[in-house]
Formats: sequence, C-alpha cells, structure tokens
Amino acid sequence: MDSSPTSQTDTPGANPPREGPPPQLQPEEKNPWLLRMPLVALASAVGIIALYALSLTLTGDAQTNLWYEFASVPARFYAEPGSMYAYPNILAQAFSLVTPALLHASWLHVLTNALMTWQFGTLVARALGPGIVPASQWMLLFVVSIAAGSLLFLAIVGPNGPVSVGASGGTSGLIGAGFLLDWENRVRSPLSRQFLTLTAVFAGINALMVLAGPAVLGMEIAWQAHAGGYIAGSAMMLIFGRKMARAPAG
Repeated sequence: MDSSPTSQTDTPGANPPREGPPPQLQPEEKNPWLLRMPLVALASAVGIIALYALSLTLTGDAQTNLWYEFASVPARFYAEPGSMYAYPNILAQAFSLVTPALLHASWLHVLTNALMTWQFGTLVARALGPGIVPASQWMLLFVVSIAAGSLLFLAIVGPNGPVSVGASGGTSGLIGAGFLLDWENRVRSPLSRQFLTLTAVFAGINALMVLAGPAVLGMEIAWQAHAGGYIAGSAMMLIFGRKMARAPAG
C-alpha cells in the first residue's frame, strides 16, 4: 500500500471550484439614476420650476412689480438715463439681460424650459466632465446664452417691443452646445453636415412655434432669444471644447 499523501486528481468535477461571493457593484451603479445625473443641470431645472411656483404666490401689485423689475422690458432698457423708467445704474441694466430667466409665463412654459435644461444640460455637463471647473463652465455657458438671447431680442424688437420672460435663451444655448457633440462626446466642427442639419431643424421648429405659438401655446415665441442663445451656446462650447477630442470632419 502506498503510504504517500493522496495526490489531487485532474478528473473533471472531482474538485469543483469554490464559488465566492457575487461581485460587488461599483458605487455609481448602486446610486439611483437621479443621483447619477450632473448636479448642475438637475439643480438648474428644478430651480426654475421652484421660482415659478414661488412667483405664483404673489398677486396684484406684487406680481406686476416682479415682472417690471426682472422681465426683459424694452421700454426700460432703452429709456434715457435718469428718466423715471430707466434702470438705476448700468449694473442693474446689465443684470436685466439675465433676470428674465427667473420668470415664466405659464406652467407649460416653465416645464418645457426645465425639460430642455435637464436633457441637454445633462448632455453638455457629461461632456465637460465632473468637478467644480466644468460645472462653472456649464453655468457660464448657460448664463451667457441667456444674456445673448436677451440682447438679440432687444436689438430686434427695439424700444417698443413686448415684454419677454423665460430661460429659453439658456436652454437654446445648451441645445446648440449639445448639437456640437457626437455620440462619443467629441466636438464637431460648426461647419459639419451633422451640426448644420441639426441647426436647420432647430430653426424650422422655431419657425413653426412662431406661427402656431399664439393659437396653440397661448403666447408669442421670442425666437430672437432662442437664436441669440443658440449662437452663444454653440460658440461657448467651441471655446470650452478646445481641449476635448475633436470629431472627424463630416
């Protein structure tokens, strides 16, 4: 009888592998989908809804004063300095280019802008990357687009133009920035076929909204703010995207 220690056999199944614990999910996979969204886009979308809801608590003169102080009012913007309608100083006049984004005309108006901010804002934020600096770039793009939209609106309608409110300039800027990104978050050329096609679609949708807005939406569409915001957002994305990967020409 062989007294040597029993050796292990290579027979299949004789020594089944020991099953270990199931692989652990990565921390980001454990988080609910809502928590995996870029905070800057989510907070901005929720913020404009919250501000509109808060504005509904005001009535009468308080509501009128809110619009007078924060809406885009061409008569005030073009008023002679020192007149009763003019802004108190140039800083207040500059802020008036951005403050219209804090107001909206209806629930449909604010929810549409919030949805666009959420969807395209998430796309742009993920392309810029995580961290404070990319989040600051996102916010700068959003604010500059709002201001550019207000400027183009005021330039076209003149001092006798209608009052305008909404964050549409900012959302249009995010749309323009998002259209510059391909499926791999690489920045396209503004002269690429894809971007020009998407820009034509954007312009066509705005043309339909201008024609159908009063009857279908119950309000006029400030296409000028959309156009100004779209151009500014696209330009800002090209600036921020200089260090990002470039998409092949086409």
